[in-house]
Amino acid sequence: MFTIASFSFGLATQKATNFHGVGVLKSADAFAYVNDTVTYQIKVYNPSDFDLYNINVTDNLLGFNETIHFMAAGSGTSLKIALVTTPRVPSDPMMRSIRE
Repeated sequence: MFTIASFSFGLATQKATNFHGVGVLKSADAFAYVNDTVTYQIKVYNPSDFDLYNINVTDNLLGFNETIHFMAAGSGTSLKIALVTTPRVPSDPMMRSIRE
């Protein structure tokens, strides 16, 4: 799950007059093998006419939590997270038996 605390967000591509919120776009490497390093990029931007303060960016799947202390109106920033992929055993017993 991916959340921005205290803000609603949408994928706005243009600055909208009197729009209040933040835009978020998450991307990652297209393909990876087990034990490869995958770089995730979370782009956060402020399409509004107002400066924003203390934007908390959390991604529970990546174990990522960071605060952007200030973002000027009409600006944005990129956050990068690099993780090594690991083999994952399915928790569903049916899927485990199919895999074995």
